[in-house]
Amino acid sequence: MQRNECKPGTEVIIQGTIKADDGTDFNPIEITIRHDDGKTEDNFFDHSVLEPAQAKYDPARKYRKGDLVRITGFHGRLFGSGGNRELSANNAIGGQVALCGDEIAGGDVSLPDGVLLNRNNYLSVACIELVKPIEEIEAEQPYYVEEEDDSFGVWFKKGSEIFLRMHCVSFGDGREVTREEALEKALELCDELNRKHRESLNA
Repeated sequence: MQRNECKPGTEVIIQGTIKADDGTDFNPIEITIRHDDGKTEDNFFDHSVLEPAQAKYDPARKYRKGDLVRITGFHGRLFGSGGNRELSANNAIGGQVALCGDEIAGGDVSLPDGVLLNRNNYLSVACIELVKPIEEIEAEQPYYVEEEDDSFGVWFKKGSEIFLRMHCVSFGDGREVTREEALEKALELCDELNRKHRESLNA
């Protein structure tokens, strides 16, 4: 930046290299900042204000159904399918959503119903950024719930292969369990299995 561009209130990015994490709760990340004259200085920051200098994921990767993305806008605007877009009252720039479909020709992606106003679903990829790809999500949470006639099955999936149904919670057909109760139980089982799976990955 030029000196005359440094106005109060202007957001900036400071380039540096992470040196250490001191393990405390207050500004624990030590960053080494290198100046143009070759001198360096160390400062401490909270992790929440840091972003990688290089993209974590391949920028050429096409978005996929299930990707977790952050709505960023593009120079203060939202657009998709050749038209302007607006967020609904319960959504805001910076919010995260899971995509409902793969990226389509023209560079648009499908958001969940209700995120955008006027029954619009498609938003340009220029207005989002990838938080976590579906490949990582499935690796961390391989169990999922699927409805099957009068029951909810908890299934285990690895990559593109579905291995087996772990549990089945039935409802209706004379049973005292309602569909909503069966879904709630299946989701509880699914969450517990995914929690244990994540713990095994971190062990």
